[in-house]
Amino acid sequence: MWINALKKAAAAKGLTPKELIDQINQARIQKEKKQTHVRNKLIETASYESWVTMPGDDTGYSVVGFDPTVMLPDEDVYKPKKKVPAAKKGLENFMEDEIDMVAERGHD
Repeated sequence: MWINALKKAAAAKGLTPKELIDQINQARIQKEKKQTHVRNKLIETASYESWVTMPGDDTGYSVVGFDPTVMLPDEDVYKPKKKVPAAKKGLENFMEDEIDMVAERGHD
């Protein structure tokens, strides 16, 4: 039953069933990498506070040697794409163009 549905979905996209499964798996892997990246960034930026007593407990306890950053990989798992800003013609560029045009007219 699911094999027929897979064949129909693959045919609708012009792919073989194996190509469709590969495409789905790649999308899932990318999503998991992004989620792991977000989790790692949260661990990196969060400060660890040890809560070793409960309300009403006057005894002092200490937890030594726990560092949550040990769980982070050396290199990012997911590298976000960097957005390249489009070159905009702002007011400054417009004014510079106008100044150049006026200067050229003055020399005629």
